[in-house]
Amino acid sequence: MRARSYKSDLAKPRANTLVIIIALLPLLAVSAIAGVTEEAANAVARQNYQEAIRLLSGRRAASLQDALLLGRAYFQTGQFENAESAFERAVAIGPGSSSARNWLGRSQGMRAERANAFSALGLARKTRDSFEVAVKLDPRNIEAVSDLFSFYMSAPGFLGGGIDKARALAETVKALDASEYACFQGEIAEKEKNYAAAEKFYLEAQARAPKSVGRWIDLAKFYTRRGMTAKADGALARAKTTSPGAVRLLFDEASLLIRAERSPATARALLTKYRAAAKSDEDPPPFEVEQLFAKLEKLEKK
Repeated sequence: MRARSYKSDLAKPRANTLVIIIALLPLLAVSAIAGVTEEAANAVARQNYQEAIRLLSGRRAASLQDALLLGRAYFQTGQFENAESAFERAVAIGPGSSSARNWLGRSQGMRAERANAFSALGLARKTRDSFEVAVKLDPRNIEAVSDLFSFYMSAPGFLGGGIDKARALAETVKALDASEYACFQGEIAEKEKNYAAAEKFYLEAQARAPKSVGRWIDLAKFYTRRGMTAKADGALARAKTTSPGAVRLLFDEASLLIRAERSPATARALLTKYRAAAKSDEDPPPFEVEQLFAKLEKLEKK
């Protein structure tokens, strides 16, 4: 009797352990998924987009964060159709996400730029709709407002664009971001060929965000478009002073040189150095680098 009791007592812990393991399986699975998501987020933050795609593309995105990360990785490497699919998944998971709608609009816009004339019209309308929904979901999402503003400024009226729409939208950010508001006003004035007013607004945008490298670059781009080389160089120099050693300035300087059709050899050296140094998702992505190299090659052939 004691032997049978002893064997029975040994069996109980094994049964209890099995029950505990079975109960923990969902938690272990959730933990593993969270670990992959964190790895993918770190990969995107380091511009290691192919690693993020490897981690996330083999499984159906179960969370909004996964879908957004996968979409961004595809987008930043120029795979815009795959990006659109990922962001559509993100919208399905989080229909109230302004960010998901805005990224969907960006991928649709990039596809429209590369599509034939017939397909481009439909994609452009989808882009407008996505941006408008993103702003409606969160009027304080400055990135979404900025993207919609750019669409209104560049698209013809039959696609839903127009400077009056852009002007009205700009007013919605006046109390949210004074620097962005001034920049919007600069773009509107430039569109209307009021270049003196445009310069004044771009300078105001910089003054309202004195630590922003981007505002100096906006000013340098304006001067470059106007053929004011000395002023463009001066604004770029101020950007370098504002943020010494900023990697993205390599890209920005190369872009300015290429646009002005100046010093292609210097531009190539800057772009090559940038491509090797870019480590942050905040820096211009690989597909923009390749676009700039393509423009540079055309310039060099001249």
